Amino acid sequence: MGKSKEGKLKKEKSDGNKKSENKNEKKSKKKLIIILLILLIVLLIVFIIGGIFYLFKRIDDSVLGITNRHNEALLEFTEDIKYGTELSYEDLVSKLVNKDNIEENTQIHIFVNDTELNNGDNYKFDQIGTYTISAKLEYLYTYKRIVNCERHVDNEKSFVIEVKDTEKPVISGISNKEITVGDTINLADGITATDNVDGNVEVTIEGNADTAKVGEYSIKAKATDKSGNVAEETFTVTVKEKVIAENKTTTKNNKQSNSTKNSSSSSASSSGSTGSSETKRTFTTAELKAEAGKVKSNNRSAINTILSYTNKYRKEAGVSDLTLNEELTTAACMRAIEMANYDKFSHTRPDGSSCFTVLNGFAIQKQAYTLAENIAYSGSAAKSAELWRNSAGHYSNIINSDFKRIGIGAYKFGGRWYCVQIFSN
Repeated sequence: MGKSKEGKLKKEKSDGNKKSENKNEKKSKKKLIIILLILLIVLLIVFIIGGIFYLFKRIDDSVLGITNRHNEALLEFTEDIKYGTELSYEDLVSKLVNKDNIEENTQIHIFVNDTELNNGDNYKFDQIGTYTISAKLEYLYTYKRIVNCERHVDNEKSFVIEVKDTEKPVISGISNKEITVGDTINLADGITATDNVDGNVEVTIEGNADTAKVGEYSIKAKATDKSGNVAEETFTVTVKEKVIAENKTTTKNNKQSNSTKNSSSSSASSSGSTGSSETKRTFTTAELKAEAGKVKSNNRSAINTILSYTNKYRKEAGVSDLTLNEELTTAACMRAIEMANYDKFSHTRPDGSSCFTVLNGFAIQKQAYTLAENIAYSGSAAKSAELWRNSAGHYSNIINSDFKRIGIGAYKFGGRWYCVQIFSN
């Protein structure tokens, strides 16, 4: 009996152990499942977080790429802008932005100082000084897939430029000038200067002309604006020898008479042959007439030069040519000789009589009813003709249609040519 009872107890104990082991095994499996579920949830969370991180990193990379491209699209502004330049919005965009390198629908803003320019606007740089020019790119980046995302991409670049006045003033009124020895002259007379920024600017004169000495003098007119731009113009002042020319007209019946005296200048050089030495002489009437014959022969070239100029001026005035008369030419040479040798530059002869008494003894004296005389001394025969042309009194004798004949005297003495015209009807 005793053995049986003990065996029963052992069996019960063994069944109890089995139940306990099963219970523990179930608990372990449950824990394992819970752990696996937790791990799965953790992995899912990590995956989601990683996906979100990847998504936003991709967005950030795209925005960064756009930002970098737009930075490269903003160009360096290296152009000099001159005062008064006017640029449009489109001009500035082309200089500041490479439009081929920006995203479509990018807004381009252009600013000059505090002024924003829009399409069609112009800006004039009409002040000297510094300007700030800015270009700003605005782009709205949109991502629409798993999530909707918008990012503003802004790029801006500014430049400080200096607008300078590089244009020189404009000098006006420059011309070569001619004066006679002893004349006064204001070298700045009639010369002005204007500047595109400063308006009228002062003109300074560099150089001087010695009005007491024959010669050519180079003079410089100079104008400087406030920006330091300098304009220079040169001109020549020619100081010429003083030359006197006179004219006189008379008629036998004294119905008309006039006498005028004029002064002009000449720097022409002396040339041609002469009929006398440089020593002053006195002449009887016969000696004077004989000397005039020699002068007329020796200085025929100078006489013909004056005749050519005279008829040229008459042709310009529509008047017929004058005929050179030999008797009048001899008389004109007599007048030239006596003026030089007696220092009597006048229509009055050395003996105090009228210039026309030189015709006494000539056959033409009886034929002439109207007479006129032009006299001059200068550096050449041609210069005397030009002087007469530029004097109203002398010119009126030259182109007088009443005159048909002329006598011409040309005599070189003391480095000067003494020239005479005697006109006759």
